[in-house]
Amino acid sequence: MMRSLRKLFVMPLGAVLFAVLLVLMATQIAASQPPPTTISFSVFPPPPTAITPGEVETFVWQIVPATTPVSVTLTIFDLDNSVLIEQRNFPGSSGLVLTQTYTLPLTYTLPFGVPFERYRARVSYYSDEVGLETSAESIFWVTQDTGNIEVIKFNDRDGDGIRDPG
Repeated sequence: MMRSLRKLFVMPLGAVLFAVLLVLMATQIAASQPPPTTISFSVFPPPPTAITPGEVETFVWQIVPATTPVSVTLTIFDLDNSVLIEQRNFPGSSGLVLTQTYTLPLTYTLPFGVPFERYRARVSYYSDEVGLETSAESIFWVTQDTGNIEVIKFNDRDGDGIRDPG
């Protein structure tokens, strides 16, 4: 009789207590984890608008860290020619909320045979705990000349598609 009571009550009760203990431990571990670091990042003007020599591309970002900041890096890279254009470093928490600009040099020349080039801007966040913790990137376009559109409006009275005198 005693054995059947043990099987009926004590063993299931022990299993339930063990399961509750596991759930409490998992909850404690999950609660001790910091939220992830987040970055919001924008470029202006965004594609398909391209900047031309002398024009400015603006980068705006906000980083909400979950760890101790070491630095933030802005890197501008020419994707089409695999060239590092520019790199800026912001130590500590000085780079968490920033607006930066890049001016396409007046001496910029578009390679022959292409209508535009693609540049990548990347913001990277480095922390004490992880090193490179997270990054965000966006593409922007550069070109030599955006061209002009000339529109002539006339009333084609005879329907032949040619501007008649008068």
